[in-house]
Amino acid sequence: MKRLLYIASVMLAAFLLPLNASSAFAFRNIAEGDKAPDFALLSVDGQSVSLSSYSGKVVVLILWSADTESKEQRASELLSAVQSVVRKYGDKGLAALSVNFDKDGRDRAAAIAKKAGASFPTLMDEQGVVYGTYGVFILPTVGIIGKDGRLQKAYGYTRDIERMLEGEVEVLLGLKTKEEAEKELIRLEVVEKPQELKDADRHLNLGRVLLERRLPDQARQEFEKAAELDPSNAETQIELGLLLIEAEKYDDAVIRLTQGLELDSKSAKAHSGLGLVYLRKNELDKAADELAWALEINPRDARTYYLLGTVHEKKGEKEKALEQYKKALKLVFED
Repeated sequence: MKRLLYIASVMLAAFLLPLNASSAFAFRNIAEGDKAPDFALLSVDGQSVSLSSYSGKVVVLILWSADTESKEQRASELLSAVQSVVRKYGDKGLAALSVNFDKDGRDRAAAIAKKAGASFPTLMDEQGVVYGTYGVFILPTVGIIGKDGRLQKAYGYTRDIERMLEGEVEVLLGLKTKEEAEKELIRLEVVEKPQELKDADRHLNLGRVLLERRLPDQARQEFEKAAELDPSNAETQIELGLLLIEAEKYDDAVIRLTQGLELDSKSAKAHSGLGLVYLRKNELDKAADELAWALEINPRDARTYYLLGTVHEKKGEKEKALEQYKKALKLVFED
């Protein structure tokens, strides 16, 4: 096993490009349009609650854990966002259920749900029955189940989750057509850019060219100028963050990558970059969490599988490490 791990890691390190080198899924076992499997669990209050008891309603299903700090934070934000949506549409046929998977975590789950203001039931699945039935890929995950009991949408947490949920819920409740909801979600503004933003674009493009020419220090200077002129550009913040990692300025890199994620919550590069930072700082649980998020967004990134394999190897989880290295090698040779 040790020799296999060594061979796999060396081969991958030789093949894979840096992070700067120029459709997510939430459940393994059910797809959009499938009947959502029923379940019955005890709530944190000791009441038995089943999914089928909400038949005829649109249900937002939150599946979460709080076994790491970042998971707890995302779960709390997600519970709060869902509560806001339920508050708006609860009297129109919307319901929500929360399922926590932490073993012996009932009191903590109750406290987190209470702090988030969640008025809907929080159920405990300490044996992972729902986790396995649905084939949960990453936590937290949210699914939207229609009045017919079929899964309509499923995705991991993003910072604009409340807006996304509102659009889906309004359509499923018959309050808006799909076209009307999409128009509100995608607001196109055609305006002439001010000179400052044009200059920012020029520095960004020059940074890209310098990066392609393998001049990272000069590229970083251009990205810094672009970020100063236009701090709202997600790509600039993320590319700058990735270069700061290579310069071993990890704290600055985390700031830039986090800013990039606030602007573009679905950036696999930013999550993978944060994973690399935490890996180098030996914060392995955080690293695994960020890398798993990156793979949810982009499940065909060989380098991220390699990094996740490295995390497992450092944790002494040799079989898990080898599994990730194999996935990375498969993608390398497919490409």
